[in-house]
Amino acid sequence: MAPLTVADHILFALFAFALPLLMIWRQESSQIVIPEDSDLKIRIYWTNSMVLWIGALIVVGLWFFYGRPFTAMGMRLPEASSFPHWMLLIAGFLLFYFADAMISWNSADEHPASAILPANWREFAHFGTVVSLSAGICEEIVFRGFIVNYLLVFTAGHEYSIQIAIMGSALVFGIVHAYQGGLALLKITLLSMLFAWLFVMTKSLLLLIALHFTIDFCSGMMAVIRKKEENALA
Repeated sequence: MAPLTVADHILFALFAFALPLLMIWRQESSQIVIPEDSDLKIRIYWTNSMVLWIGALIVVGLWFFYGRPFTAMGMRLPEASSFPHWMLLIAGFLLFYFADAMISWNSADEHPASAILPANWREFAHFGTVVSLSAGICEEIVFRGFIVNYLLVFTAGHEYSIQIAIMGSALVFGIVHAYQGGLALLKITLLSMLFAWLFVMTKSLLLLIALHFTIDFCSGMMAVIRKKEENALA
């Protein structure tokens, strides 16, 4: 990715500062409203996915314009030297994720953004495909492929360059998802730290895209099943 250009600095400022501030402002002004109407919710799925693709395509366009290899972005298989460490990290994460999912399943509490999850299979048909794929591909390109790489280059030579890149990208990703509530913010930030660490270790986005998609897909499916059970007991 080196050397950094003015376009890189502007794009980083938009993703790392303007976008989080916008999300915080929207949350504080209660502008994030999830409709109960299925058609409107599906429309939100598609609209949000389009926004994600715009951000990702801007990054891809910048990469292409400066003739940077896409392998440097992470469009490659994991480095052989990172095996089997990344498999152990993913196995530990999946155990934690599904344990947390089971605890949440049995809890009566719902996080503030639970309404955005699909409530029926019709909504899931859009969430499990369009939303999950868009988030998996686009968010990894922006937050790991671009932001982690940017911070690694920007802090090159610093003793804690890798740690800054991991923590910085995780903090931005967490704040962007702050509308989901405090506990969710903590979990998402920790998740993003793990993803950034895996990216630095493996140099691959493909692995993270697959994992990100799986998480969102499973979350949507479990939300529908839970809603069905709640309706059956009502």
